[in-house]
Amino acid sequence: VVLAAVAGVTTFSRPTTIVLDVVFAAGAVIVFESLAFTTREHPSTLFFLGNQALAVIFLYAFYEGIKTLRAFLAK
Repeated sequence: VVLAAVAGVTTFSRPTTIVLDVVFAAGAVIVFESLAFTTREHPSTLFFLGNQALAVIFLYAFYEGIKTLRAFLAK
């Protein structure tokens, strides 16, 4: 629900929403990477791989958000 709300308020003409996207993506990377790290030794490899995949996806979202913010601030 939070992901949909953050995506819904995103407007590229306002830097506040871009910063919100970057902060949300960074937080998601931290959460999912932490979950992957703490479950790496459990027998549920699928849970580990799912968390790792989500961390990589949000890392890419963080990268794109930083690029967008940088381009907006360069104007």
